[in-house]
Amino acid sequence: MVALSADHTKVYCSNKSMGHCISLKTTLTNLNERSQRNNIPFNASKCKALTVTHKRNPLTYNYHLNRVQLERATNEKDVRVNVTCTLSWDQHVHTIISKGSDKMDPTNQ
Repeated sequence: MVALSADHTKVYCSNKSMGHCISLKTTLTNLNERSQRNNIPFNASKCKALTVTHKRNPLTYNYHLNRVQLERATNEKDVRVNVTCTLSWDQHVHTIISKGSDKMDPTNQ
């Protein structure tokens, strides 16, 4: 699936087999070719791959854009929510608490 917003594109799928990985790779290749044809290329250095799973040995695949391997991320901010590869809320909660603590600290004013 592809989700588009004003300046972001997200491609995601359920990767339960190597066939799913190949399908996602094909989707990325097609999107990249289309963006090149329309003169709005992706900046591969800003693109990342995030595998979200509870499995101990998840299926991983190295994805590429313009022959550049995508950085593998362990967490990413998505609509103000920190999404981690294990779906843990720890980092998100820590971020929210830190912002609240900063506002309560009179020396930060």
